[in-house]
Amino acid sequence: MFCAVALVSTVERALVFAVASGVFLAIIQTQPVARRDERFWRLMGALALLHVLILSLVPLGEFQFGLVVLPFALVDGFAMWGLVKWSEKRSHLK
Repeated sequence: MFCAVALVSTVERALVFAVASGVFLAIIQTQPVARRDERFWRLMGALALLHVLILSLVPLGEFQFGLVVLPFALVDGFAMWGLVKWSEKRSHLK
């Protein structure tokens, strides 16, 4: 992900996309039961599309990100994980 985005954009934007991809992979790996349900994949697809749109449209400027991305990624990851768990409880997946 990092190399693909770095080729068409800046290294800072590539770092943000790579971290977001890592968050998505971590959430998918921690949900073995939910992965069998198509609603999980629709939710993850909608969240991924939302992330791509936001990360593509938000101007990042000349700010050097570095490790500043990690706290935001943690908050974003926990929010997505909570949304997945909430939707799992609402749909009674077990």
